[in-house]
Amino acid sequence: MHVEASYLQSWLASKSWGDWQTKTAWLWRLSKVHGSLGVLGDVGVHIIDFTSFPAGKIKSVNCKLKTFHKAENDKIGEYTLDANDSAIISVEFQNGAIGTIHTTRWATGYPNSLSLRIFGDKGAIRIDLDKAYDKLEICRGKNIDKFKWETINCGKTPNMYERFINSILTGKNDQPDFARGAEIQKILDACIKSDETKRIVEV
Repeated sequence: MHVEASYLQSWLASKSWGDWQTKTAWLWRLSKVHGSLGVLGDVGVHIIDFTSFPAGKIKSVNCKLKTFHKAENDKIGEYTLDANDSAIISVEFQNGAIGTIHTTRWATGYPNSLSLRIFGDKGAIRIDLDKAYDKLEICRGKNIDKFKWETINCGKTPNMYERFINSILTGKNDQPDFARGAEIQKILDACIKSDETKRIVEV
């Protein structure tokens, strides 16, 4: 019924990953002409994928993108700093649920944090990758009236390198595949269009 997801980074607010103002590895991510789709394309793609995998296909989006002033004339050397820094996306899923997905590079105190909460008529699930990669929490049954969350151990998930090697060994392409990538890209395109037209866009 209701979904809330976020992917928060703080490298514009801190120097934990180095000084973005002097490193090309970060500056290109802030410049459209250098190929950047901003935070939406950089990490928004991952939180949209992460959210829609358990919650279901996204039907429509209403997206607001924001680029903040970061330097004199919004330029450092050859880099024009015009790619979005923050994104807020209101979504409706094909199953009728609604939700909010947001991401930013200005989240002080959050170096690289993903979280997801899904609320349904029979309970709720929350995932916080800052806490664990192999556990989630669920509130269901008698625990609903007690506001009690139960921790579920999900076991180890293969990393992308293990999945890649396994795909080579078995000859079977593991997820995510090209079709999934194209599906998520279509959502990103709808987000860009929504921000430009200031309206809800069907995916």
